[in-house]
Amino acid sequence: MDKAFEETLCRNFFDKRVRDRLAYELGTTKKRGEVLKKLSHTAEDYIRQTALQTRFEAPPEQPQIKAFLKSPDCYVISFSEISGSFSELPSALDVLYQNGMAYMLISTDLERAYLETENEFVRHRAYFLKQQ
Repeated sequence: MDKAFEETLCRNFFDKRVRDRLAYELGTTKKRGEVLKKLSHTAEDYIRQTALQTRFEAPPEQPQIKAFLKSPDCYVISFSEISGSFSELPSALDVLYQNGMAYMLISTDLERAYLETENEFVRHRAYFLKQQ
């Protein structure tokens, strides 16, 4: 885990009232998954509205995600073994794309992020987030 990166991530993309709590939870091994659980069902309650670029009712195609992030590498927050690390974007998408669980891919410059929520059978939202 890169604590400084994750704190900046929280400042850039999440609402001021929740960013400290999310940064704390991301920084602890036991509570890390709580962030993804929150984002799975109530993402829009946590996302800073000025950072919300696009909301999708179903995840966009992988080439669209790659084009939006504009980075060959990304930082991963997920329930997988690659969580909390930098990874090549295509490799991360191979592991995570539409796997049914929530995850977040963040460009290495912390300017853009992709959030895919848990597949709830009725909806499977995804978000493009951009630092303003």
